[in-house]
Amino acid sequence: MAHYRDQGTCVSCHGGVEKTDRKRIAHSGLLPGSFAFFLLRDSQEVVRGKRLIEVFACRRCHVLGGKGNRLATRLDELANREPAQAIYDAVRSPALFMPNFHFSDLQLTEVVNGVLAAAKASPGGPGLAGSDESPQVIHFESDSVNRETAFSK
Repeated sequence: MAHYRDQGTCVSCHGGVEKTDRKRIAHSGLLPGSFAFFLLRDSQEVVRGKRLIEVFACRRCHVLGGKGNRLATRLDELANREPAQAIYDAVRSPALFMPNFHFSDLQLTEVVNGVLAAAKASPGGPGLAGSDESPQVIHFESDSVNRETAFSK
């Protein structure tokens, strides 16, 4: 059985700054091992994560791998600007209007690996190439609700 460590260096999988001898800088931006499977071709964690992304229809609201709807954050871009743990936390404790899928810890880790793999393989790089549009904002509230807001006060 081949060891994953035989497929690259610590920096190639986990990030960090390879050319420094200062530990704090070397470990800056370090990617935890559980989120590094997206770098391994055909890893089962990525396969299962992509399957969960399809089954739970994440692309109904999100753009991922260059495909989907822009009703919410583009996951291709998010994967390039946020650490993997932040994506994990965002799915575990969803934002307003995002469903709580009640994933297990293992499923969450697989979903994050699936998101990172799809973002890495996205056509034209992160997000939609040449697009600087903001996501459409959809509110599922009735217009008849008369709520006082900070702006109307």
